[in-house]
Amino acid sequence: PSIMFIIYAVMMNVSVGHLFVAGVLPGLAMAAVLLANNYVLAKTGWEKVPPPRRSSWAEIRRAFWRGLPALLTPVVILRSMITGLVTPTEASVLAVLYALLLGLLYGEINWTSLREAFTGTARTTALIMFLTGIGSVMSFVITSEQVAEQLARSLGGMTDNKYAILCLVTLALLVLGCFMETVPAMLIGIPLFGPLVMKFGIDPIHFGVVLTYALLLGIVHPPVGLGLFAVCAVTRLKLEAVTVATMRFYPAFIVVLLIYMFFPALSTWLPSVVFAK
Repeated sequence: PSIMFIIYAVMMNVSVGHLFVAGVLPGLAMAAVLLANNYVLAKTGWEKVPPPRRSSWAEIRRAFWRGLPALLTPVVILRSMITGLVTPTEASVLAVLYALLLGLLYGEINWTSLREAFTGTARTTALIMFLTGIGSVMSFVITSEQVAEQLARSLGGMTDNKYAILCLVTLALLVLGCFMETVPAMLIGIPLFGPLVMKFGIDPIHFGVVLTYALLLGIVHPPVGLGLFAVCAVTRLKLEAVTVATMRFYPAFIVVLLIYMFFPALSTWLPSVVFAK
């Protein structure tokens, strides 16, 4: 479940549930790529890692059962929406209640942390709604001035291949993600590029996955990705060190992005199966 998918669904008038399900396979692909990349780096000596410590079956079993309720959070959310038990809005309330229950069971929530959580949520929600309002105004201006149509005509003079158009749009999103946070970048990118890709016959669910992935890659793109500066601020590491470390993973991320760009069925197949009537 992703706030970026929710914003995209609202602005493009598509199903939140379909987007959530469409994001499952890309998420698993990203996890698999990270695991494989880490394994190669450790085996080749590119990354120094501590010697492995073999855990006993008792430790593994204890850790599994302790972490299982938290790991089931996305399953509870997606399952409740897929079965029609709750709407996406109600699913967000269900997720909050489930997280609060887990926090109480794990003993990690007290009155102070609960107050901080409510305060932080209120601030984040206010910011997102403010930006969404600005994005709606910008979307109205772009639509009324027919910016997307003019852009489509300009690009249509260059090529009528939808994958070439998608490559150009994705490149623009990567650059946009380097200089802006994901939510403001979406509020600019969706009104500008959403109608454009629709004119070239690109599935909106497929584009939603590609757009989200591209913006997330943009915020960690060396050397100007905002995510890199956030990591440096938290870890107190130099930007050069973080950039070098990030570049070891970036080629694998790009491969996954290209696969999902040129094979839209990987994004649309699972929602079509899950929500088949």
